[in-house]
Amino acid sequence: MLSDVIGMFLTIALIAVQFYFGQKQKLRLGLILPILFVVIFAIMCLVDGSPLYLIPGGMCVLGLLAAYFMGTGRAKARQKAELDKMKSKDL
Repeated sequence: MLSDVIGMFLTIALIAVQFYFGQKQKLRLGLILPILFVVIFAIMCLVDGSPLYLIPGGMCVLGLLAAYFMGTGRAKARQKAELDKMKSKDL
């Protein structure tokens, strides 16, 4: 039970960190966690000897990339709104 709660908080924390990296628009920071997950799941597949972890691993990597690009999109929208506000004050 406690391990489930810890796992849930860890998942939320990883997604929040990835979203934050997206808002900072730093591609290298945004690729750290997905590459780390690819390596971890590849090692798990090699140790276990079956491709059992490929689908969950792929889903995790896609989720992390989606969180990164959502953060990037939100940062771009915020920058555009700020630029529009500055343009309207100049007129």
